[in-house]
Amino acid sequence: MMMYSADRGDKTSNGIVIIGVQDTAYFIQSGNVVTDRNAAILKTRIDYLNTLDKKELRQYHKQQLNAENDNPESKGAGIGLIEIARRASDPIIYEFEPLSDGLQYFTMYITVKQGGKE
Repeated sequence: MMMYSADRGDKTSNGIVIIGVQDTAYFIQSGNVVTDRNAAILKTRIDYLNTLDKKELRQYHKQQLNAENDNPESKGAGIGLIEIARRASDPIIYEFEPLSDGLQYFTMYITVKQGGKE
């Protein structure tokens, strides 16, 4: 998520990650400030990933490893989001809170069943 951060410097970005355990699952919540452009990219990618099952996610991951990156501000090809979706037990939950000056606060929440199996 730091790759989409609006305040990304040469080697650092600001953001927050919270990890916890609830019942038989881990939960991970992250948040950082993103540009309006990156918010649109994230929304589109997450919405698409949430439509895929585990087999389709595996195939899409392989496809994206060989694809060209369509976001010049990112060093990856969305591989990090695909990995998150592959490991998550449930669809990715996210929210954008509008800020000012073309920025939004992006929050993402995922759950992962303990033991890695559903």
